[in-house]
Order: sequence, then C-alpha cells, then structure tokens
Amino acid sequence: FPSLTKIQLGLGDKTFEDEAEDLRRVIRHVLNHSEPLLGMAEQDLRIMLVGSSLGGVAAALIAHEFAQVKKILLIGSGTRFLMGFESPLLMLPNAEKIRDSLQRSHAETRLLWGDEDDITTQEAAAQLIARVSSARLVTVPGMKHRLRGDEGAQRVVAGHIRELLGSLKHEAAGLEEAVLSKAM
Repeated sequence: FPSLTKIQLGLGDKTFEDEAEDLRRVIRHVLNHSEPLLGMAEQDLRIMLVGSSLGGVAAALIAHEFAQVKKILLIGSGTRFLMGFESPLLMLPNAEKIRDSLQRSHAETRLLWGDEDDITTQEAAAQLIARVSSARLVTVPGMKHRLRGDEGAQRVVAGHIRELLGSLKHEAAGLEEAVLSKAM
C-alpha cells in the first residue's frame, strides 16, 4: 500500500494529517474569537464535533486537544476502510492513538454505523471505540456509508445530532446555574 501520508482519498494533495490540522485550525479560530463570534468566553464554550468516515477519524484523533469538546458524533468511521479493488483495505496506523485521544477527551462519543456500510465494517467501527468508556456504537439498519440521497439515514443522523446538542445545552445550563448559585 502507498504511504498513508501520501495516499489519495479524494483530498487532492492533502494528507490525512493535513485534514486533522485543518480541523485544529478551525477550532482554534473559534476559541480565539469566541467573544466576538459567539458572545461567549472561551472557557464557557461547549463543542460538539461531528465527522463522517475519515472526517470522523480526524475529529476523534484531535478531540483530547480541546477541553471544550464535550460531545463527538462519528458516522461510518473505523480503524480501517474497504477501498475497492486496487487497495482492498486502508489501515489507519494510529488506531491506538485515536482511541487514546477519545479516552483522554472525556467527551461523550457516539459512533453511528450502518448495517449496509460497504466501506467500514462493524468490526472496524467497534475497534475504533474499543475500551473508550464514554463511547457507544449505534447500529443503524439500512444505512450505507454515504448519506447523500438517503433521507431516512439523514433523519436518523439529524436525530442523534439534536439529542447530543440538547444534552450539551442542558449540561451548559446546569453549569451556569451552579456558577450562579455559588456567586450568590
């Protein structure tokens, strides 16, 4: 197999590491400009990362770097991907590093895997979150790897996003109440 740092994954000339760095830059920008952008101090932000396929792996890989990451939703992500006939299996060499990042992040993590996913096996999805106490694997019947055009799967994913965002909002409100009660 070609080197993972140079493999073409529909990313142009970008590597997997470049994608993770781009995500870091976006999060740092939001954190550094949270007051003017969101009217909130950096320490008060609660972030939810949502990533599909390799984007989910990138999100999982950097999750521990930001204390503000409280929720992670991974969709069709795993420790390896079936890539077709030329390269039947893409192995991600940093599976332990990814699991370690998820464990160290302490973020609630949910991985959605479709039972009709032709790119990520259920075993690879389960391996990604193995031994991560805050993680849960949810099998979605009929969902494929690509969500485009699959309105049913899109509704399921949207429901999980709403649920995680709702719990994030509830946790933030509880924290705000605790801070107010201490101040009084």
